[in-house]
Amino acid sequence: MAWPAPRRARRGGRIPWNRTPAAVEDTVLQLHLRHRDLGGERLRALLRRTVGVRITRQTVRNILARGPRLSVAPVEPVPPGRIEVHRPRQLWGIDLTLVWVLGFFPVWLLGVVDYHGSRLMVLERLTTPTAAHVVSALERAFDLHGRPERILTDNGGVFRSSLLAELVTKHGVAHGYTRPAHPWTNGRIERLFRMFKETVFTHIWLFASVREIDRYCRDFQIFYNRDRPHSRFDDRTPDEVYFGSAPVPRPLGRATYFDGHLEWYRFG
Repeated sequence: MAWPAPRRARRGGRIPWNRTPAAVEDTVLQLHLRHRDLGGERLRALLRRTVGVRITRQTVRNILARGPRLSVAPVEPVPPGRIEVHRPRQLWGIDLTLVWVLGFFPVWLLGVVDYHGSRLMVLERLTTPTAAHVVSALERAFDLHGRPERILTDNGGVFRSSLLAELVTKHGVAHGYTRPAHPWTNGRIERLFRMFKETVFTHIWLFASVREIDRYCRDFQIFYNRDRPHSRFDDRTPDEVYFGSAPVPRPLGRATYFDGHLEWYRFG
């Protein structure tokens, strides 16, 4: 596809030589208006996956600065010491997070992420945040996805329980712990929880019921794994990285999530 010539915007009597083509700028602005919660990096990745155009994050920010009602989230620095893996099930990060029904009733979620492709393996509500329920959920995950070589958790009592120790011994899984008071040493699952909450609460004020939590967890797992480009992996989705499949050149259609609140692009 041939893009039209850049707009002839004058500045000090001269035409900027590095102005982005008008069609690209218009597409960036349309994506921004359609998905106001996305920052510059995610807009850049989405532009590449939807129309096949490569531009830098700074170019996206410049385009939005010239366009109407700019609001780009700042990019947070990545802590040093990233954990590198090279195949599925080499390392799973596991943790619990808390959400609320109607803003009053606490509900615990168990999250499990495979560090290969940052693929979300488990995101489910626990009846209670006990070792027995965590072990039961992990047993189901092992049966469904295969056992990992290692798991990484924090030092909470649930993860230091004898029940979990028996589970990992039974399956021959090594168990590592994060440094005390350093949750970012299991940063993949921490970022995933943050993304889940930011994505959901962009579209709703609060959870109305545990059934809604269950629906949104299922939707987020599909959205995150199948359809969300990941900048760390050259804009491939977690499913594409995990299964080693080639990225589709264009979206396969559209999908809706979270009771119709989010409309997105399908990549699988």
